[in-house]
Amino acid sequence: DSKLVKCPFYKGQDNLKLYCEGIQPNSSIILSFANRTDKDGHRIQYCQNKYRYCKVYFLNDTKYDDDGHLK
Repeated sequence: DSKLVKCPFYKGQDNLKLYCEGIQPNSSIILSFANRTDKDGHRIQYCQNKYRYCKVYFLNDTKYDDDGHLK
């Protein structure tokens, strides 16, 4: 359920994809899964709970300084 997502870089989802903020300005990263079980599992584990351990979070977090401004 996307209402439970805590990751600040999560942008949305559809049937088999998760959309996250991209590492370039005005871009997105699309995580595409073979089935809904895998997609939902990733969303629950990373987007909702341990988002700081997600590689997409790590890539995006390096774009910002401690005050949340782009470097």
